[in-house]
Amino acid sequence: MSGQKRDARLELFAGLAEPAALDQSAVLARLEACPAGLAWPEAHRRLEEFGRNELTSQKPPSWLSVLWSSMKHPFNGVLAILAIVSFATGDPKATIVMSSMIVLSAGLRFWQEMKSQVQAESLRRFVRNEVTVLRAENAGVERKPNELDRQASDIPTAELVPDGMVKLSAADTIIQQSLFQSGWFVVGLLTQTLIVHMIRTEKIPFAQSTAAPIVVATTAAVMGFGAWLPFSPVAPVFRLEPLPSGYFIYLPLVLLAYCVLVQFVKHIYIRRFKSRL
Repeated sequence: MSGQKRDARLELFAGLAEPAALDQSAVLARLEACPAGLAWPEAHRRLEEFGRNELTSQKPPSWLSVLWSSMKHPFNGVLAILAIVSFATGDPKATIVMSSMIVLSAGLRFWQEMKSQVQAESLRRFVRNEVTVLRAENAGVERKPNELDRQASDIPTAELVPDGMVKLSAADTIIQQSLFQSGWFVVGLLTQTLIVHMIRTEKIPFAQSTAAPIVVATTAAVMGFGAWLPFSPVAPVFRLEPLPSGYFIYLPLVLLAYCVLVQFVKHIYIRRFKSRL
């Protein structure tokens, strides 16, 4: 009975076009769900009924299939033909050499493929993709609340069941990308402005040698403008987002490390090529 129920449930929708043509209430009725989401016991029951939400293509191939894939390489085919010709013409040494090359080539390719399969499988198990869902009756349930919506829960994608109440958060990814772009823009602009002071003198800038006041003022204005731009009204034009306060705690440390590194490289360059300058 459970297998029949599973097949019927899986065939509720033939594709995405069918639920897309229905309204929300009809879709929820077909899935036997509600806007608040499934209760946790019902979600666990459906997980046992339908199984884990995993693709069969994620399973690594067997070592026999990997070996066959390594053997049927065109290069091995050419060597096999040469080995047969050498054997037919009475040249055992060439036959042994060609056969050894086939074994060596297939063996190396097999070893590399198996090693990459093991590494890929380890990486897949290490990375845990999660999806945000709505669940009813959260009280007393051990769960992982979503950072943006504490009423929603983050669960592994493998534990997703057909209930229709998945909370999409593509916008969160866009915001994170915008934050990264904003942080990269600010630190890039500030470091490229500081380079003016770093390369203008052989000495240590600001400590042993200071540029003209107009240069200091100009570079300070550019750096200030760059730090203010993500907070400005024109920030959306450049797809920039206001940076969190924690970013500006680490920003001076990054700039200091950049200046120290540039000063070190500059010192080495001057010592090596000073006679040519």
